[in-house]
Amino acid sequence: MRKLPSSAAATVRQFALQMEVEPVEASDGAYSFDFERNGRLSILASEDDHILVSLTGKLLLDDIRGDAQILPASGYRAETDNLVHVGLNKAGQPVLATRVPSNRFDLPFLEQSFSTMAESLSNA
Repeated sequence: MRKLPSSAAATVRQFALQMEVEPVEASDGAYSFDFERNGRLSILASEDDHILVSLTGKLLLDDIRGDAQILPASGYRAETDNLVHVGLNKAGQPVLATRVPSNRFDLPFLEQSFSTMAESLSNA
């Protein structure tokens, strides 16, 4: 796995500062942030010069969601000019993910993507 380009890593650090969380880089170059309400935000570089951003929702026992309930969260997002994909991980948690060329990855994109995906998960 590639490490984030320096400009993308700087964007992640800015985001972390605003959210008052510690930006810790994993050994594979990815960053993950756990939020009490919104779940886990993960940011990593792909092999094809894109940045992948995903949000894994938390599940509570009374909050079980299936594929059909999160499917409406997928699709084109005009706010960020990209596609959001949805699925479930092995634990059955909903995951929303998007990718963007690294030259388009900036703080407004990251903030808007996180906000949009968090809202989509809360509405699912």
